[in-house]
Amino acid sequence: MIQAGPPKLPRSLRTATLVCLMLSAMVGFISAGESLSLVHFSELREARIFRLPGIGETAALDAGLIRALEPMRTSRALTLAALSIACAFSFVAAGRLLYPSGLSRENMRRLLVGSLLAVALLRTIEGAQWAVVMRRVAGEMGKAFVTFSGNREQLPDEQVRQLIPPLALAAAIFQTLLVVGTFVLFSRYFGSPRVQQMVSSTSQD
Repeated sequence: MIQAGPPKLPRSLRTATLVCLMLSAMVGFISAGESLSLVHFSELREARIFRLPGIGETAALDAGLIRALEPMRTSRALTLAALSIACAFSFVAAGRLLYPSGLSRENMRRLLVGSLLAVALLRTIEGAQWAVVMRRVAGEMGKAFVTFSGNREQLPDEQVRQLIPPLALAAAIFQTLLVVGTFVLFSRYFGSPRVQQMVSSTSQD
């Protein structure tokens, strides 16, 4: 006799879980890759890091980024590694919430809530580190931008140099707020009584 599988989650919860699963995979993959690059820092020194449209030669910009990263190389690598692990937990929890395979969906929901909060916290720390890096390298970004011949006709060099640092810092902060806010919202959603009730109604515990 074939045993029936667990009931499917409601469509809205299933969709949210799939999005959470993909987001966790993406952030975790990027974090793990950057953590490994910091571990192999000597190789990072020789790589061309920046490939930005409108900027020609980036050697000085790459060197500036290396100098900015070097003082926090260990702490940033550890933060990124921890972030990738937290993302792995949320990825597994989301996957098992969809397909429990004999595990408790309620336990997976609780694990998902906790791991999402951990991701949000670690991503906040990582974002603060990146903001420091951007603040240190923003001056080089301004110089690299104005050396591109097409930009000289648009804005004065000094104006560009003054404009780039706050824009780079604002972009780093915005990206952090967007990602952290998304993970916090997902954590609150999966921790809500409504979702808890939906999970309980599909549990075979």
